Amino acid sequence: MKDKTNLIENTNNDILHFMVYKKKYLFVGYYPNTHEQQMSSIGYEIRSLEKLKVIDLENPSNKWNYQFNGKTAMGLIKSFNPKDGDIVYCNHIKPIKDK
Repeated sequence: MKDKTNLIENTNNDILHFMVYKKKYLFVGYYPNTHEQQMSSIGYEIRSLEKLKVIDLENPSNKWNYQFNGKTAMGLIKSFNPKDGDIVYCNHIKPIKDK
């Protein structure tokens, strides 16, 4: 970012994993900061994902939030539709509305 804008800030103790999707969207995966997570040799792309944030890199004010609760892994996401924020992975998942 030219203006050095903070795109994401970890305000809790979660472990974060970043992935850029189609060179346009930053995917930020949240994993609980447990001893098991810290010591695991399994890559974050295939670990059970708790939460996911997606940030549009061209317009960072566009953000989508998801709660997976361990039901999928970041590397298994098949596609992302920025028009409505839908992610396709085994089923259709809608983003959680910001409060």
